[in-house]
Amino acid sequence: MNEEEMIGGATKARLAGNVAREDVARAARAAERKKEQVLPLPDVIAKPPSKADEYQNFPFRLRRDELDQKLGGGLPKHAFVVIEAKNTLGKSILAQRFTFGFLEHGLSVTYVSTELSLPGFFNQMKSLNYDVQDYMLSGQMLFVSLYPHLGDSSIGDDILNRLRVERLFESDIIVFDALSEFVIPKEITRAESFDLITFFKKITSKGKSVVFCIDPDQFDNEFSSLLKSICDVYLRLDVKEHFGKLTKIIKIERFNGAMNEVESEIPFKVRPGIGIVIDIASSS
Repeated sequence: MNEEEMIGGATKARLAGNVAREDVARAARAAERKKEQVLPLPDVIAKPPSKADEYQNFPFRLRRDELDQKLGGGLPKHAFVVIEAKNTLGKSILAQRFTFGFLEHGLSVTYVSTELSLPGFFNQMKSLNYDVQDYMLSGQMLFVSLYPHLGDSSIGDDILNRLRVERLFESDIIVFDALSEFVIPKEITRAESFDLITFFKKITSKGKSVVFCIDPDQFDNEFSSLLKSICDVYLRLDVKEHFGKLTKIIKIERFNGAMNEVESEIPFKVRPGIGIVIDIASSS
């Protein structure tokens, strides 16, 4: 091989190396862009001022049901609220009922869903006559869907850290429906769980409350155990036989900070076009 061929070969090798490095850089930039899209937050909207300061607790009263009255007149501020239920028992519907009630009283809500896309959420809420479209358009409600990203291994293990976005926690109430291993890994340690609890405590110290929906069959780890042991409100949904008929009930395991008396059990039904209704026949 003559000198000219050697120089040409070296030049080609350098060019190939440069192309390879550029390909790696492009792939890295694409991966970063994909990570940034994990939380597809809508454009910032100047939301109306919250009415949270007008209330001692967070009201969610609706004329169509007595849920607010049965639960002491509202959820406490500065609170961790746990709604625990196995699949199909209605934990999401209860969270959606709370959400709509909060919005109706001028409170702001962030709703993070691992189970529904935005169209699915809209359809679900409309079917229960909990229409939130105007609240979302006004900026009073922020909906964040993680559903499209479930099972996407390219997202990485730090989605929980990327959920710690300040804008997610600007609302009066933040709802996680539902906690899953996609958000909080099953292998989370007790020390990491305490660190996460401390993070959420900083949020509630500002007068906000955080609602966590949990399916015990799908999410059972150090964090869920710790959360249930320290939460201010613990609502567990179950079924109970009443005169030979199975009835869904809300069992109030804990309710700190209530303004009025709280019932120990609340039988309920879910009716299309109405939402949650108290099952008076089963409560007698």
